[in-house]
Amino acid sequence: MPSSSPDIPFIVEQMAKCVRLSKLCSDPDIADHLVELARAFAQRALELGADPDHIPVDLRPGLVGLTERGWLH
Repeated sequence: MPSSSPDIPFIVEQMAKCVRLSKLCSDPDIADHLVELARAFAQRALELGADPDHIPVDLRPGLVGLTERGWLH
């Protein structure tokens, strides 16, 4: 796994946008879909070597690699 990727900031930004939009969305199905997109972006960021501190706590459950690193609280 690479220690850092130039794509990480973009992916983390997209993750954060999905989270923000999900909180503003009045349709629960769309809000849930946005959270799943955010979780997919979070997983990709971790795979590229992102610092787990960049992943919001509510997105951490279910992400591969966090338990092994001790980041799932």
